Amino acid sequence: MIDLRTLLSNLSVQGLPGAPMRIAQVALDSRAVKPGALFVAIEGFQSDGHDHAEQAVKNGAVAVLAQRDIPGLKVPVLLVQDTRLALARVSACFYGQPATRLSLVGITGTNGKTTIATLLEAVLNSANRDAGFIGTLGYRWSQHSYDGARTTPDALVLHGLFAEMLDDHVDTVVMEVSSHAVKLHRTAGLNFDAAIFTNFTRDHMDFHPTEADYLQSKVGLFRQLKPAGVAVINGDDARAGVFVEAAGDRSITYGFLPNNDAVITAYEYTEHGSQFSFRFQQDSYDFHLPLWGRFNVANGLAAAVTALAMHVSVEAIQRGFNRVFRVPGRMDGFMAPQGFRVIVDYAHTPDALTNVIAAVREMTSGRVITLFGCGGDRDAGKRPQMAAIAEKGSDCCVITSDNPRSEDPATIIAAIVAGLERPDEAIIIEDRRVAIERALSEAQPGDCVLLAGKGHETYQEICGVRHDFDDLEIARIWTETQS
Repeated sequence: MIDLRTLLSNLSVQGLPGAPMRIAQVALDSRAVKPGALFVAIEGFQSDGHDHAEQAVKNGAVAVLAQRDIPGLKVPVLLVQDTRLALARVSACFYGQPATRLSLVGITGTNGKTTIATLLEAVLNSANRDAGFIGTLGYRWSQHSYDGARTTPDALVLHGLFAEMLDDHVDTVVMEVSSHAVKLHRTAGLNFDAAIFTNFTRDHMDFHPTEADYLQSKVGLFRQLKPAGVAVINGDDARAGVFVEAAGDRSITYGFLPNNDAVITAYEYTEHGSQFSFRFQQDSYDFHLPLWGRFNVANGLAAAVTALAMHVSVEAIQRGFNRVFRVPGRMDGFMAPQGFRVIVDYAHTPDALTNVIAAVREMTSGRVITLFGCGGDRDAGKRPQMAAIAEKGSDCCVITSDNPRSEDPATIIAAIVAGLERPDEAIIIEDRRVAIERALSEAQPGDCVLLAGKGHETYQEICGVRHDFDDLEIARIWTETQS
């Protein structure tokens, strides 16, 4: 229970009642409201919370925080300019400002966030720190693990997670920070001890009106860096300077180019991953990473440099790396009994597909067979681009569905095929399961079948309904039954 005026003390609010009021819950969903709740009305993309305020009151809300007046309610309507921003401050206050007692590491960029977060979580735990993880693969710490609907949850869920973590003695949280999270104020008010920028390429053009808007959302994380924090920035990226400008002298650049602060000097693949060396602050380091791909070497470097800046020992970094046998859906896979390799990867942007095909090519003696699709209700402009990339980098292309959502799968596939120079050479099968089986049947010993786009996802969303679907499981079952 918390006093309403205390809860709203950092906000400019119209309509505060004169009498004290105790709040037992903060809620966004009218269906989840309990007696004594403050209901926060958010203008969402699917529905508007203001339209559900009456139901929230019927369920027990004693006040409503809103952006516009809601006539006819029998409880106080408290007006603020932006309920999303207000939610971040209210949530932090309701849970007792838990983020101020945690070290926060934020990771942003188009690709690589999940892998770096997974590596850092393992490294910090190897250094006897109690680390929590918030990202695309869910939310976890200690003995707790939850599925997550979003890469970065809304502020109410986020601060609730922080409070739970604190109760379990977590001291550091490694979290992926999406552009949506910054633009929609989910991370407003947080101060980060470290911020990492991975790369910037086309993505989320269905949400951001311009590429510049997308970029500035990414840069926003670095404006939330503590004065003594560290910014670890991919200096090989063309937009690195924007992030360095935002972080100033707290910046450490990393990459393959020699002008970076931390520079890869050598790398090679082994049977069990990658061996890489880098130079940083006049010292040289050698690490083994149980992951393949040039881009994963860069991800490993980002994690290592961040850990070194956080005063983690070299030995703890290597122990942490060794614990990460796989990152689900990221260059994940197996050697089939038939003698070809199967790789499943979340690559669903042009840049990610380019990088993963290049990584697969480096480790494959035979042909590269690439299967992919593009999601419905998302950026349509990337569809022909990804077709051209797959055609150029692969020996065989299989085009199929990937979460068509409310769109017609055939329409999506037609937009993809439009980007092919030789469409008659591609294999086009709408049913993803059938397409996977066809791709696998094309493979010979020494080949690699890349199943791109869905990665860790265990569903296929069609017409708003999620059906059980796991690329990796389907591929395993087929190869085992055909052996």
